[in-house]
Amino acid sequence: MADKSCINCSSLVTGNYCSNCGQKTEVLPITWKGFITELSSRWLGADNRIIRTFIGLWHNPKKVITDYLEGNRVKYIGPLSYLVVMSFLYVLSFEVFGFNPTEMMDEASRVFQDPDQELSENQRQFLNDYTQMFSKNMRLLVGAIIPFTALSMSIFYRRRNYLQNFLIVSYALSQLLWISIITVALAATTGYLFFVEGLVINMIYNVIVVGLMNPQKSLAWTYTKALIVWCVGYVFFTITISLSTFIYMFVSFSK
Repeated sequence: MADKSCINCSSLVTGNYCSNCGQKTEVLPITWKGFITELSSRWLGADNRIIRTFIGLWHNPKKVITDYLEGNRVKYIGPLSYLVVMSFLYVLSFEVFGFNPTEMMDEASRVFQDPDQELSENQRQFLNDYTQMFSKNMRLLVGAIIPFTALSMSIFYRRRNYLQNFLIVSYALSQLLWISIITVALAATTGYLFFVEGLVINMIYNVIVVGLMNPQKSLAWTYTKALIVWCVGYVFFTITISLSTFIYMFVSFSK
């Protein structure tokens, strides 16, 4: 191949890419096919990386996450990009399957409510407003638990910094959104809300990932400690969201 000048930095190039800036030597005409290909490969990482990441996070999550943390940015899609893609698909699933997120929040509130406790009218109104607020803002709350679980990991494990723990949890949550999408589809078709089942799967997978990334002296302690980390992160998340909701509703009622 004859030497060419890079259209980006003007350096001489002899291969398919410029060795100075990485610009492609051959530039294809702008077409819909080319536009979609570039969008999927550059911004969504859909050039087999999503499939490779999806399979890897089920088969060997430790390898996927460790490779990324050690600097491999080519083989797998990054955790934040994966989270964006999966969050979009999760929110889209509600529209595709015609599922109302309010139903899921109602089920969640019933799970944690004492069946023998009689609620007053004000308590019912508060719970209803609480559920409605969660439902309307579910798109913003998809990844809200990540910083709290990462904080819990940083407290109990000292081998990594907070940002590294944040990326580990982002990978785990992104992968679990596949389960959430399946749950939405099943709930829409069967009428049964798999809230408890989904929560259990969420807990188990998170405990496995945290344990694999932070092995201890014994297998029992590895996963016991990982379970404690997940529970503490969930408590941090619940307290923060509850306080934020209470303040929001107090301000709203005061107007």
